[in-house]
Formats: sequence, structure tokens, C-alpha cells
Amino acid sequence: MTLTTQGGPFVQTSAPEGVINLGLGQPSPRLLPLAAMATAAHAQLDGGDPLILQYGAMLGYEGFRRSLAGFLQREYGHAVEADALMVTGGISSALSLVSQVFARPGATVICEDPTYFLAHGVFASAGLQVRGVPVDAGGLRVDILQSLLAEGLRPAFVYCIPAYQNPSGACLDPARAEALLALAERYDFVVIADEPYVMLHYGSGDSEDGAGPGSLIHHDHGRGRVLSLGSFSKILAPGL
Repeated sequence: MTLTTQGGPFVQTSAPEGVINLGLGQPSPRLLPLAAMATAAHAQLDGGDPLILQYGAMLGYEGFRRSLAGFLQREYGHAVEADALMVTGGISSALSLVSQVFARPGATVICEDPTYFLAHGVFASAGLQVRGVPVDAGGLRVDILQSLLAEGLRPAFVYCIPAYQNPSGACLDPARAEALLALAERYDFVVIADEPYVMLHYGSGDSEDGAGPGSLIHHDHGRGRVLSLGSFSKILAPGL
């Protein structure tokens, strides 16, 4: 058995030599595709077009977004338009942008309790008030959310991790997902679905048809109430 490496000048957090820190979400260096990335970078930089190093388009390079749309369409099983995609510097960066676009300082947002450990800091930096809703084996307790809404709470948005929730690992029950999006339509809010793990199911799948849980967008039915945040950090490399 070869110990993994959790140190070095490029890593976010280092563990002492000989120690495996199970609290670090760093993949093994053996899983990082250095050779493939070198080949891809060489293919682009060898083209002789210096504009590749110029300031880029605000939404991200159109050719990349078209390729990404095709990839997501194959993975998700539904149409994905390139113009509906925006490239950011990771999910935390995207969450910061979302907090500025969909809410104003002082607004209340709904967040799973417990949730991704960086989320509270992002919301606090935007001046937002967080109201926690518990999570159980079926994911977000949508029934509790419904009660809060009936009592008059009006969130700017609901933030959740519907697939393999961090830290519980729960997947949002399909019936709850349908109910959540119905509430979003009724009470006029968006659901920010943090979905970095949605493609990481076992080969046999996690549902009766052998597929993974799928994106929350499956339950939106064209209402435009879901903003899905995806990431290459878990399926390719975190440093991208």
C-alpha cells in the first residue's frame, strides 16, 4: 500500500508527513491527470494565437461552453444550452456571485443544517442572514421549509446540496425535490443547487434504474427556478 501525499507547495492545506488527514478533501496525486493536462495545454498554446492569453469573455470562452454543454447534456440526459452556462473560479466563487445577484444585504437565505462549511462565510460576507433547515436521510426537510414559508418567511433563495449532501451524504428524495420546486414557484424564490458530486455515483447507480440521483434541474420542469453549480474539482482536478 502506498500512502497518499497531502503536502507540498501547491496544496491548500498540508498534513504532516506520514499522516493521512481524513478532514482534507484532496484527491490522491495518482488521480490527477498531469500528462493529459500537459497534452491539452500544449495543443492550445502551440496554435500560435496569442489571443488565448488575452482577457476572456465574461461568460467564458464560447467554444469551451459549447463543449461543456454537450458533455452536460450527455451526463444529465436533457438539453443544455451553452448560453445558459457561465464559467467561474469554482463553486465558492459562484456562490459569492449568486449572493450578490439574487439577494441584497440583510436578506434571509435558507440553508441546510448542517451544510458545506464555507457556505456560511460566503453568505456572511454578502451581509445575508442564514436560516437553517434540518437535513435527514432524505435530504432537506422540505416540510419544515414549507411551514416557515407559511408563517411568512420570504427567503431570497434556498441553498442546498441535493446529491450526496455535504456533510451528511444524503440525497434529496425525488418527492421532496418536486415539492421544493413547487414551493419555489409558489413563493417566488430560486433554489441554488450545489452539485459537485452529482456525477460521482457508483457504476450500479443509486436508484432503481441504475442511474445516479441526477441534477435538481430534472425536477424544475422548465420553470427556471434552479441554478445549478457544478465543478471540475471532483471529476478532473481541483486546481483548475
